Amino acid sequence: MGMINALGSGSEEIAPRLLAGDQSGFRERDDLVPGRTLLLGEVKGPLPEIPERLRRYACRNNRLALAALEQIDEPIREAIRAVGPTRVGVVVGTSTSGVGDAEAALRHKAETGGLDPSFHYDQLEFGGAAGFVADWLGVSGPVFSLSTACSSGARALASARSLLALGLCDAVVAGAVDSLCGLTTNGFSVLQAISDELTNPCSVNRKGLTLGEGAALFLVTPEAGGVQLRGVGESSEAHHMSAPDPDGLGAEAAMRAALSDAGVEPGAVHYLNLHGTGTPLNDSMECAATSRVFGPALPCSSSKSLVGHTLGAAGAMEAGFCWLMLDAVRGARGELPLVPHCWDGVRDPELAEIHLAAKGESVRCDSGALVMTNSFGFGGNNCTLVLGVSEAAEPAVEPTVRPDPEIAATVEAWSAWAPGLVDRDAWRKWAAAPSRIGDGGPPDARFIPAMLRRRCTPLTRIVVTAAFDCCDEARRRDVRTVFASRHGSINESIDLIEAVVSREKISPMKFSHTVHNAQAGLFSIAAGNREASSSLAAQGDTFLGGFVEALCHLQREPDRPVLLILGDVPLAPTFAPLCDEVPASYGLALLLTTGGEGTRLGFRIGGGDAPSPSEERPWPDALEFLRWLLSGEPSVSLESRGRRTSWTRR
Repeated sequence: MGMINALGSGSEEIAPRLLAGDQSGFRERDDLVPGRTLLLGEVKGPLPEIPERLRRYACRNNRLALAALEQIDEPIREAIRAVGPTRVGVVVGTSTSGVGDAEAALRHKAETGGLDPSFHYDQLEFGGAAGFVADWLGVSGPVFSLSTACSSGARALASARSLLALGLCDAVVAGAVDSLCGLTTNGFSVLQAISDELTNPCSVNRKGLTLGEGAALFLVTPEAGGVQLRGVGESSEAHHMSAPDPDGLGAEAAMRAALSDAGVEPGAVHYLNLHGTGTPLNDSMECAATSRVFGPALPCSSSKSLVGHTLGAAGAMEAGFCWLMLDAVRGARGELPLVPHCWDGVRDPELAEIHLAAKGESVRCDSGALVMTNSFGFGGNNCTLVLGVSEAAEPAVEPTVRPDPEIAATVEAWSAWAPGLVDRDAWRKWAAAPSRIGDGGPPDARFIPAMLRRRCTPLTRIVVTAAFDCCDEARRRDVRTVFASRHGSINESIDLIEAVVSREKISPMKFSHTVHNAQAGLFSIAAGNREASSSLAAQGDTFLGGFVEALCHLQREPDRPVLLILGDVPLAPTFAPLCDEVPASYGLALLLTTGGEGTRLGFRIGGGDAPSPSEERPWPDALEFLRWLLSGEPSVSLESRGRRTSWTRR
């Protein structure tokens, strides 16, 4: 594992400070939110420079990722040599990407009339985080960025495990990175969620969260030994875009699902890392859910009072803290040192009783240590991980090469929307004689309740319409969802970045709609769907990334269908010239299962005859796939960013 945050850089520097409850890593900044001085968990000191050949990725977010990546460069290179670059995948979580650098580029534009020439769209788009890591390493397995707000990093590790279980990879570089910027600090400020003091989780005096930044990246392999990801639990709350279910039902569901996946009872867990943001609503619901699952005795703590809330990186960062604890227990004769809960000690009597770990506290683990970590994000997106280490675990060995699999999935239902293509007959005619997709106003989105519909962006109206139509065709809405979009809510982010640059006050309602998983969250809320969802981007490989992530969900829950939702709208004029993708407004929904009635597909990465990279199609890969699905042709191959994929009818 490689890690960097406000406590330092690398395990040897971070671990002792973490276990000692060192809160000295915070610093004050008054340049992000007008009229406020904020305490922030900022990474100090120089960061590595992005190599010249990858200058299009040169942003602070990717420099943080590189700082973590360099710490584990040797074992990653060994894995690449052992299994080959096509068998190594990359899954990176992020929620800010290069927003800070986009802010600097727009300040330059305000002063000079043009964007900073060093700025490139690859720095800002969510898929750029994983694209940078893959290009730096020279690997060509499945590569995508997961962006489910504050659960992004935990979901990246869950997907890495599934990629190994599916046989698509023999090793995966997975984790998350996020960097401080004006958009998030101003956004949480207008939500009245940031404290002017250090975050104080579970205290009667708590006043909100403290933001931080950092990166945590792991080399994940299927071999025995080391720290193991034992269980994954996921849920959607279908409640509110920026506030958790006050009863903690979504959090409880995620924790119970993780225990079930790990095959253990609550009493087998030795420690729980709380999401623990220090906001009134989060702490109230999480304590209630934790008490129902574990009772009052399990040691718990929030590590956010040590590094801040690192947003999209938090899930991987806190899994990394659990990794450090579990790594320490192997050399401590079964004694698990605990991350202390650092606060003022004044318990809120309204909170359900849980055991908050004190400094120096440890737990005896005679039968092997087992710990849990919670991550909850905007859109009601929850992910809980169970990690463990057994005293009897075998030493780690080099990854072994497995044959490339052909994975089967069935498309049981589909629906699509684009300007002028608003029903199934129109799409069938388009598939027979495809033409460029034009632009136009979004659909009326009649499925979305009126109160939510007024707040919907054009992309949300498009993809949610496609999603509801697909679910209605299949006559079910209890589906896991995967939302894949290259641009997602970037246009809304650009609007708010411009407001931040001009030091205007931003809208709290609009801020919660800038997260990449806003569309998936709104679909869950509108459909009342509490099944798990994830959202991703993968630059020119976004359709492939979405399909692979849908397969990951099917691997974790084979009996539950997955709704793959794809869509984009043209990029805002400010940044459109920096992106080489042909703009189009479209939404596509595919209901995928492991069996049942429908079109059964064989799927392979790296197989089949791909079109020439110079061939230009005036529509996205997702619509080329739909064209093939409706055409009756026996097979199709697509190539984007050099990754060749093929589908065949079975």
